[in-house]
Amino acid sequence: MTTETKEKENKIPQRDDIATKDKWNLTDIYKNSDEWESVFTQAKEQAAILITFAGQLSAADSLFDCLELRAEISKKVSCLYQYAKLSLDLDSRQSEYQEMTDRAMMLSAEIGAASSFIEPELLKMTDEELLKLSYQFKQTDIYDLYIKELIRSRQHIRSEEIEELLSLTQTFANGPEQIFEMLDGADIKYPTIKDEEGNDVQLTKQRFAKFMDSSDPRVRRDASNEFMSVYKEHINTISSTLSTEVNKNIFYTKARNYENALHRALDGDNIPTTVYHSLLDTT
Repeated sequence: MTTETKEKENKIPQRDDIATKDKWNLTDIYKNSDEWESVFTQAKEQAAILITFAGQLSAADSLFDCLELRAEISKKVSCLYQYAKLSLDLDSRQSEYQEMTDRAMMLSAEIGAASSFIEPELLKMTDEELLKLSYQFKQTDIYDLYIKELIRSRQHIRSEEIEELLSLTQTFANGPEQIFEMLDGADIKYPTIKDEEGNDVQLTKQRFAKFMDSSDPRVRRDASNEFMSVYKEHINTISSTLSTEVNKNIFYTKARNYENALHRALDGDNIPTTVYHSLLDTT
């Protein structure tokens, strides 16, 4: 292999250098940013309609239509976020997709605030009244689990005012994750090591994984030490980000009246904390 060929092989490829067949096809979600904008507008308009159901949820048809509309909006918001976030993942330096990702997150918080009346209004009813209401739905097999889970989590759902405030915190609650992703995906530059043949190769996440499978212990050691060294250089930023994430979890644990953060993390899937501890003990 010539020196020129080796240098070309070691060069970190840019997106334009990658074959189309090896790229994500995000047009399966939206054809382009214009279509994304159109769906974004639709979701905001539907959120305004969602609010009109407040005070009408004691009627089965109204409740069913309200839940259907919220589900439809949630699907739109999920696609909006995924398209923007995956586009940003292609290149974290693209400000256009960073803005779209932020807007999708803000819209999700707005939708959460707009629908914050639903659970508090429903929980003014008794368990028996809620179950009776669900039996009267147009399609009784869609939201029966939702009603049962609502009853189960009754003690962790707050008043409409508090639920609205908790929904609005979503925009900055994802801050620690976003900060680390930008650091990890855009700002960090990995050093160069020598491969098995003594050639200089700049590390990337993919190359790190490849080198850790090397049969040469020197390559594995160099790859591990150099890869981790860049994170040590940012240890204060990363530690502060982790600390903020921990404090966020403590806040939501207290706000939702959970015993601890572990209980809150598992409760959404109705998993007892004993299962978690049993798994650790068994392992």
